[in-house]
Amino acid sequence: MSHRKATATRQGTSQQRRQPGPLAEDFVRLDERSPEALRHFARKVAALVRYYDAQNQPAGTWEPFFSDLADPSAPHYALFDTFLHLYGKS
Repeated sequence: MSHRKATATRQGTSQQRRQPGPLAEDFVRLDERSPEALRHFARKVAALVRYYDAQNQPAGTWEPFFSDLADPSAPHYALFDTFLHLYGKS
């Protein structure tokens, strides 16, 4: 009498190939703040970061740079906004 092992063939995904949603890399964003919240944060931190001029001398803070971010026509606004957009995708 021969003893054959019965194996069931299943169509589907094996346990090793299934990935639970919470383990997916895009389930949680690295930083869940909105662009508006990040702009607000940048304005607050800018007041604490020292600005150095071309002679490497302290010349105030970065606050003036961020104070006019409310004006979308400012050239550096577009650059900062692009950075926030790219940061949000990471």
